[in-house]
Parts: sequence; structure tokens; C-alpha cells
Amino acid sequence: MSEAAPILAARAVRFRYPDAPPLFDDFSIGINEGEFVSVLGPNGSGKTTLLRLLSGILAPEGGDVVMAGQPVLSLRPRQRARLVAVVLPESSLLFDFSVLEVVLMGRAPHLGLFGLEGPADFAAARAALSDVDLADHQDKRLRELSSGERQRALIARALAQQPRLLLLDEPTAFLDLKHRLQIYDILRRLNRDRRLTVVTTSHDLNLAARYGSRLIVLRAGRLAADGVPVAVLNADLLRSVYDTEARVEIDPGTGAPYVVPIAPIAGGPREPGQHSWCAVFLLALFGLSLLHSASPHGDAQRDCATCKALHAPLIAHRLETMAAPAGLPALLAGPRADRPLTADARRFNLLRAPPVVA
Repeated sequence: MSEAAPILAARAVRFRYPDAPPLFDDFSIGINEGEFVSVLGPNGSGKTTLLRLLSGILAPEGGDVVMAGQPVLSLRPRQRARLVAVVLPESSLLFDFSVLEVVLMGRAPHLGLFGLEGPADFAAARAALSDVDLADHQDKRLRELSSGERQRALIARALAQQPRLLLLDEPTAFLDLKHRLQIYDILRRLNRDRRLTVVTTSHDLNLAARYGSRLIVLRAGRLAADGVPVAVLNADLLRSVYDTEARVEIDPGTGAPYVVPIAPIAGGPREPGQHSWCAVFLLALFGLSLLHSASPHGDAQRDCATCKALHAPLIAHRLETMAAPAGLPALLAGPRADRPLTADARRFNLLRAPPVVA
């Protein structure tokens, strides 16, 4: 039996903003019906742009986006709005409508020639308010709601479209912990009970891993990782994508991975092992030793091999026992026994400890 086609797919997409280098080049991804997907990545990685491309708000300069088997840009706006609803973080309303009036706006793709709501539209709007636990707020003005309640009202407006796909750009931005959990609880319930396909972008790795069935990680417009949360989130990925040292553990209550950030990596993005040969070579050139635990996690084996190849001493020491500034790429030890410490090298001598060769 052949697999069902994705309900939403980007195929060899190319996109750039005016007067800017390409953001996406030959980018492809498929999202299956019923998935709960979180798109992650640092600032500028392309999360929001990808969401806008997938929804048809932006048009690629090459490749195409397919929604429910049809090129998204070939769909008329009314057709597209019946398939996909989009909630953007900057959503705002010029006038102070009531909550029910805001949600009724989501019925626009279903209205007739004169654009008048009927009993079925009011029923759909009230059902959407019930879905986000705002049924008793329908007569309030939107400005009277808290930030979390306003966000739930905008999600209700999207649900009133009765879409098959719900795309949300950072739906919990600027919300406190309680309202973040409320939003994601609602999205998971809709995904589970109605098989609504949900795609969010987020900077909250832990919420994404706890609620999403799949994580897509972007880095500079490229796919860095794609899979179930426990397979995607790991220290190496966080180091290479987010330029941050972190520990990943498993929540015993949910079984989901969660991230414990430790420290940013100084000097900009780098791949594991990128510094080893250059840094250790320079240390050996100056007759110095490398402190084993000062090198970023994941580089240790490379550094050991490099030191041996260059006949450079390697000091074995636990970094947490040292009173050293955080973020230093390497701590240096005393001179090699067979080579005097020059004046230039002495300036780099940050750690006056006798070398212990590991």
C-alpha cells in the first residue's frame, strides 16, 4: 500500500527577499494530515517565512507549494481559506469588536453572495469559542481580554473557518507560563480529537517537544533536523544550530525531552570539532598545553587525537573545579618540558599549573 500524499508540501522551493541573498534554495518538506508539527530555529532561520510560503501568503520564486494535492497559488482565496487558517503574532484589529464579532470574521469563506451570517455561522462561531474555552466571553470587547484570552480569540476565529490545516506563528509569544500551557493544551486537543493538522513556529523548545509529534529545525534556511522530539533534540544539535551549550534530559512525567541551557558559545556559529586542529596546533607551536575539559563538549576525542599527533601535552581537569572565566574556548597551561616559554607565548599563559599529560 502506497503512503498517502502529504496534505501540505514544499517542493524544491527557492525564495529570497528583495536585495537579500537566497533564504531558501531547493528546500523541500512534507507535512502529513493529522500531524502536530513545530518548526524551530534561531532568529533569522526562516521559520516565519516558511509558514508564509506554506500558507500562500508569500510566493516562491522557484519550486512550488502543494496543499491538499493542488498548487497553493492556484487556489482562489475562498478555496484556500477553507483549507488553511493562519494565526499570526501581529494580528490586530482596527476597531474594538466584540469577541463573537471577531470570531464570526472567520466565517467569511463560507458566506453567500451578500456576506450575511446565518444561524449556521453563529453556531460555528460559538462552537469555536467553546473549543478555546471562551464561550462565556463572547459579548466582551476584545480590548477587555487579557493577552492570553485575545490569543485564544484569534485561534477561535481561525477555527471558525473550519480548516483542515491550522498554521500558527509563535502562538505563545509574550504569554506567561499558564497561558502558554493553555494554548498548547487547546492545540493538542484539537489535533487529537479532530485530527486537525497543526503547524506552529516557536522559540520554546520545551513546549514544542512536549506537545508536538514532530520537530522541524531550520538553520539559515536549511533543514537541520526533522523527526520525533526525542530523536531531534540533543546537545550536538543545540550546539550547531543555536550556538549554545545545553543539556537534554527526559521528563519522567511525559517522556518528552527538555532542554537545560548552560551557556552560549562565544565566537559565532561553529560545528563540533571546528576549532580543534587550528587551536591545538597553535598551542603546540607556542609550547603550551590544552586543558581537556575546556574544549566544547563533543570535541574531546578530536582534541585528544590532535594533541597526540602534534606531541602536545593534554591536561586532564574538570572545568567546574577551576576558577576560570566562562566561555573561554581553551585554557592554557605551562610550557612543554622540552621547549622554553617565549615572551609571546607567556602572554597566553592563563593557567599556571604544571602540565599533566593525559
